[in-house]
Amino acid sequence: MIVCSCNALTNHDIADAVSRGASRPRDVYAAKNCKAQCGNCVSGVVCTLRALLRERQEAMMVFGAGGAGDTTMPRVSA
Repeated sequence: MIVCSCNALTNHDIADAVSRGASRPRDVYAAKNCKAQCGNCVSGVVCTLRALLRERQEAMMVFGAGGAGDTTMPRVSA
């Protein structure tokens, strides 16, 4: 699904950026070598990013990669 039409940024691009360590919208845009243009996509990028980070954290907790009792969520700032 296209999240940012100005940069042709998709949900798959965001997932790829997260798998490479992105935790902020600017990291996602940097991974695609672009920046937010009109700004209409920022809320969609943040929402998708949060969901992916939450899924990643839950998977880490299930498989023990997050350490004992590690329930902290990385902050996502625009």
